[in-house]
Amino acid sequence: MWLGIVIALIFLAAGVVVALAGIVRIVRRDNWAIGVTMLVPALIYLYFLGWFAGPGLMIELFGDPSVSGIDADAQLVEGDELLSLFDGQVHEGKYYDETSNTWFHYRENYLASGGIRGKSGPEHNPEQWSYSGEWKFEDGNICTRYDGDYDCSDVYATGDTYSYLGEDNQVTSWFVPSAPSAELDPTATRLLDEQLRLAIDGMAHAGKLTDTDNAANFQIVFFSNNHAIYTKRGDSPDELGDVEYGWYRFDDNRVCLTGTLGLYHDCFAVYVKEGTFSFVREGVQVDLTTNPVF
Repeated sequence: MWLGIVIALIFLAAGVVVALAGIVRIVRRDNWAIGVTMLVPALIYLYFLGWFAGPGLMIELFGDPSVSGIDADAQLVEGDELLSLFDGQVHEGKYYDETSNTWFHYRENYLASGGIRGKSGPEHNPEQWSYSGEWKFEDGNICTRYDGDYDCSDVYATGDTYSYLGEDNQVTSWFVPSAPSAELDPTATRLLDEQLRLAIDGMAHAGKLTDTDNAANFQIVFFSNNHAIYTKRGDSPDELGDVEYGWYRFDDNRVCLTGTLGLYHDCFAVYVKEGTFSFVREGVQVDLTTNPVF
C-alpha cells in the first residue's frame, strides 16, 4: 500500500515541478512560449492524475469519509443468539462497495438449508440485482460465500441494528431483521403426491412474486409432456410482455423450477387455501402465490 502511495506522490511532485517551472518562465518573460508549453501539458497531466488517483490516495492517507467505526456501546453477538439471528431469517440493510465508494441497499433471506437468496441495488432501484449464495455457522462465526471461499465476520449489535466490520474496524455493512414479505397462512393445506401433480401438470397459473415489485406479475404454463415452462411477466397482470422459458420437476413432494422467475433449481412446497396456491422454499415465507387459470 505504502509503495503505491509513494509512487503516486512522486508522479504528483513531478507534475507540480514542471507546472511551477512553466509559471516561473512565463512570469519572468524568460522564453514564455517554452513556459506555456511546459505549463499546459503539466496542468492536463495533474488534472487526469488527480481524477484517477486522487480519491484513492485521499482514502489511503486520511481514511474513507463514507464509512465510520462501530459505536462504543456495540455488543458482539455470539453463540445461539448469533445463529438464531440468521437461521431462516430475512435481513434488510446496506453494504459499502469499495470499488465505487457507494452504499447499496440489500435484502437477504438466509434459508435454513444454508442457502442465501438476495436482492440489492442503488437508492433509485434497490432490487436491481438478484443473487444467491451460501451461509454456515462454524466455530461460533457466521460465514458466507457468494463467489469463491467462505468469508467469516464478527457481528455487532447496537440496539436493533447489526453491523459487520471491515478493515480498520470500519462498518462496511449493516442490517436490521425484517419480516418475510408474505407469510404462509397456518390453515393452508400442503399438497402431496398426486394432489401436487394434479395442481401443476398441464396447468396454467396466474400469480405474483412476493419479494419484488420488478415484473412481479406473471402467468406460467406447465407442459406435462416434457416438463417445460412457458412464462409471461410484467409489472401488472394486464401487461405481461416479458417471455421466459424453463423447466420443472418434482422432488420429494416439492416442485422445482429452473430458468424462469429468476429461479435456478429452486424447490418449493405448495400449499392451497380457497383456491390460492402458496409456494414456500422453507419456513413460513411465501415466495410466490398463484391461482389456476386452466
